[in-house]
Amino acid sequence: MEVTLFGGAFDPIHYGHTYIIKILLKKYPLIWILVSLDRKDKLNISNIDNRLQKIKLAIADIQSNRIKIIIDKFNSSYELLNYLSKRYRNFRFNFVIGYDNLIFLHKWHKWQYFLKLCHKLIVFVRDWYIYNYCKVKNHYLSYKIIIVFAKRNRISSTYIRQKSLTNIK
Repeated sequence: MEVTLFGGAFDPIHYGHTYIIKILLKKYPLIWILVSLDRKDKLNISNIDNRLQKIKLAIADIQSNRIKIIIDKFNSSYELLNYLSKRYRNFRFNFVIGYDNLIFLHKWHKWQYFLKLCHKLIVFVRDWYIYNYCKVKNHYLSYKIIIVFAKRNRISSTYIRQKSLTNIK
């Protein structure tokens, strides 16, 4: 069984996230949306319960029995993938990241082990990152990386949180 993991804070979920989910559903059999717990190093505008509710609303029109929403309680992607690989031994796990994360992947906790646990690392590239793409991809050539060029979308959860807080003040 092949499962594609799409994680993040989703604080808040936005069009870019639902766009990625729709693309993933066209290519992969199961999508698990991994929602991270509130983090002290990130400014959260919504608690975990509110975020889960907003995710369910956002994907209501695309919801299928192929999507599962899970709370990610782990401190690193390696720990999460290591746990899932042991718990679901017959599953192959793909992991979705944005290109901005690929640039710093070598700084992730046990990144080489994380990549070995990944069946495929699916990297969504926004158009303004394309120029650096070749240089970074060559660094990880020994791993199975799938590059997906996403359509232009400059909205991010960070931008939305900052605008929300600015408008509140």
